[in-house]
Amino acid sequence: MTFFKCIGLYNQREMWIPAYVKHIFWAGMQTTQRVESINSFFDGYLKKNTRLYQFAPRYCKAMESRANDEKAADVNCCRFTRSLVGEFAVERKFQKLYTDAKFVEIQIQCMRVCYVTPITSKVVSDVEVEHTVSDKLWVWSKFLRKEISLAGRKRIYVVLFNKETSFVKCDCKHFECHGIMCRHIIKVLDVEDVENVPVGYIVDRWRKDIQRKHTLVKVAYHDPEKTEEVKRYDRIMNAVEPAALRGSLSEQKLDLVIEGIMNIVLRLDESDALSAFGDNEAGALTSGGNRMAIVGPTTPGSVNKPPNSVGDDTTTLTPLLWLKILFRAVV
Repeated sequence: MTFFKCIGLYNQREMWIPAYVKHIFWAGMQTTQRVESINSFFDGYLKKNTRLYQFAPRYCKAMESRANDEKAADVNCCRFTRSLVGEFAVERKFQKLYTDAKFVEIQIQCMRVCYVTPITSKVVSDVEVEHTVSDKLWVWSKFLRKEISLAGRKRIYVVLFNKETSFVKCDCKHFECHGIMCRHIIKVLDVEDVENVPVGYIVDRWRKDIQRKHTLVKVAYHDPEKTEEVKRYDRIMNAVEPAALRGSLSEQKLDLVIEGIMNIVLRLDESDALSAFGDNEAGALTSGGNRMAIVGPTTPGSVNKPPNSVGDDTTTLTPLLWLKILFRAVV
């Protein structure tokens, strides 16, 4: 092989190198040249003239920003759901399980199923069926930075289907390499009328209902113990601690503190019950096309007082008001 042929092979390395590593799971890793967003992200914090003593704080700031973006993305995954592009059982399953970024990859494969054409199907054994399918040849374009199909170029793939386990193996090795079901597997599952996705195709690292272990690690820019729930708990404890200290001085003050706390607990239970009842009623009325006005706590002279409470000036004690009364009594 001449030197110029070697140079030509190197320039076309994106086309032949994956053939030697497609059986290895890369967990979504890509080269920094392909992921230019990472380079541009760090350009906002680190530059070539950044000094060594500036590197650590700027790097921590960059990682904090990255972690906040991931947290916001996780919240959006739970709040919003991307619409389906087809009627495949695989797509409906992963819409509920996977994060939005990985679900987009599933949808790309579902959209390309229309280019997959079954050719032959033969029984290999009592439990295995071999499907031969034809598909367009897709390659990565360095200029467009996406996969494109070559006009007039097609490739034959062999897909092995197991009737007992519903597990499918494709010689394109897309699932083994990227952890995402390929369009050939989706096509075979659809042909075989398989509605339930085999558990082996559900990768836990792509799921949105699993807490990431790295979020529990305490680092310079993240303290897992200081979540919003923990912060609220700390505020409550700081507010109650003075009352607890003074209530321990005598039995009379102790009874007063315990009584106030029990009243607050009862109010919280009532609030939870009303919230649950309101949600159920609102859902039922909304489904029936009606609307329900939710009346808040009544106070003397309030505009939201119910019609049947005319002349009733009983003040509704909120948890905050109970705390104020409790602290004044203890003092």
